[in-house]
Amino acid sequence: AGLTLEITGSPVLGYQIKKEILKSLGITMVVSILLMVLLLVITFSSVVRRKATTFLPLLISVSAVIITYGLMPVLGIPLSEHTNGALPMLIGLSIEYAVQIQNRFEEEIRRHGVEKALKLSIERTGRALFLAFITTAIGFLSMLSAGIPAMTWFGIIATLGLFIALLLSLTFLPAILKLIERGISEKEQVEKTSKLERGLSFVSNLTATRPLAILVFAIFICSFGFYVSPMIELETNYNKYVPQNLPAIQKFRELESVAGGQTIYVLVLETDRVDSETVEKAYDLASYVLNSVPTVYSQRSIKDLAEAYGGIENVPDAQIGRYLAGSTIAVQFYSTANSYEEYRETRRLIEEAVSYKGWDGGFFVTGSPVLFSELGTIMIESQNRMTVVAYVLIFIFLLAVYRSVRKAVVPLIAITTVIGVMNAIMFLSGVKQTMVSIALNSIILGLGIDFSIMITERYLEERQRVSEIEAVRRAIERTGKATTTSALAMIGGFGSLMASTFPVMRDFGFLALVAISFSLIAAFTVVPAFLMITEKIFRTRRAPNPF
Repeated sequence: AGLTLEITGSPVLGYQIKKEILKSLGITMVVSILLMVLLLVITFSSVVRRKATTFLPLLISVSAVIITYGLMPVLGIPLSEHTNGALPMLIGLSIEYAVQIQNRFEEEIRRHGVEKALKLSIERTGRALFLAFITTAIGFLSMLSAGIPAMTWFGIIATLGLFIALLLSLTFLPAILKLIERGISEKEQVEKTSKLERGLSFVSNLTATRPLAILVFAIFICSFGFYVSPMIELETNYNKYVPQNLPAIQKFRELESVAGGQTIYVLVLETDRVDSETVEKAYDLASYVLNSVPTVYSQRSIKDLAEAYGGIENVPDAQIGRYLAGSTIAVQFYSTANSYEEYRETRRLIEEAVSYKGWDGGFFVTGSPVLFSELGTIMIESQNRMTVVAYVLIFIFLLAVYRSVRKAVVPLIAITTVIGVMNAIMFLSGVKQTMVSIALNSIILGLGIDFSIMITERYLEERQRVSEIEAVRRAIERTGKATTTSALAMIGGFGSLMASTFPVMRDFGFLALVAISFSLIAAFTVVPAFLMITEKIFRTRRAPNPF
């Protein structure tokens, strides 16, 4: 009587996580759609002539996400906390293509009929959208190079969803616009200057008149970000990725408060024979480690069982298997280590203590904290690999398209600046690198580069007709409304992740939100500044126009 039995551990936690994933997915999907509606009303309603068409991009986006979600079981893609984060995020990301098509259509319809306006919108915007999709796909699919299943599924889902959104934007959206335009007369068009347009005019003037100052500032910020990048802390403990109010997590914490930290290192000792003398030596070694390593508070060895059962020969096989296997002896060390740095340091101290004390055979340290420390190394290597693969493939693709190193480098210069800024923000805010956030560089390269490509393409188009300063103004002011709407939609998609019950997804949503914001700023400032300055340099060295 009075005894309550409660179960915790990995199986219980896994069951509770699966239930929480579905709950979190529902919350983030609803928040994402509500944010999309709000952002479209604020930014895109001033672009369209009939307010009802404001939400056409959202219709395309939600349709793409529903199709993607339906294809997941067909393709054998599991639902996890990582794929859970991809779906609401896609609502914001896949809006971009429809917004760009519809924005250009609203611009062209003022000068042409419906048929020609649709044709020009698809022809003139379609190239930029295709380039943007390919670079985005490269960014997401570079996650496959990490060799981490969660990253692989995330990249595949994002690429698939964006491909479906692009197809719908180039086919379904024009068909809807054509049907709607039958009921709109030319007199319904009203020209108004919105706050967004005035803001874009200010930014275009600033960029056109101070390109050198912008580039110098970008180089400074980028340099600082890459300098502090190695100082960003890592979080490799999976238990800290999940909601901390789960019953299994709370019971585990209660256990730790009563029995001490449950981080267990296992020291495996190799020996020629297992007898009472060897057991005693192993115990002496374990005691030395216990007294030498500050974060180790307890040890368990075969000697404890031998004493409890009155000799090794009396210990049941089921029990002895925890400490003996063939010619190896295992010693368990209970530690208070609770972070990536502490996991690595404790392991190093245990190995140093064993080496100093000495053991006749070989030895190695294993256990979950060793796995966590190795995972940190894998995370860093995977992030570097994904980033390099994305950079190289995007550069090769843009070089093949533009046949100009200068034009191929422009979008990458802006995105490199953003990556530097994000490193600085993570370092200064204390946000740790996780298994999810290591994909941030690939996402920035894949998504943030879209804005830079849109501005670059429009600048090159306008540069055929007007001066470089005027081309900058037109590129930002005329493409800026749709690009800003796309960016805000992405911000809303990532921002919805901040409503997730998973801490790892909340942090990722915050980082991605900030990254997309700076990607937009870089597209409006760094890209035009670089184009203007390099064109001037090119003009002073060669007479022919680079365009």
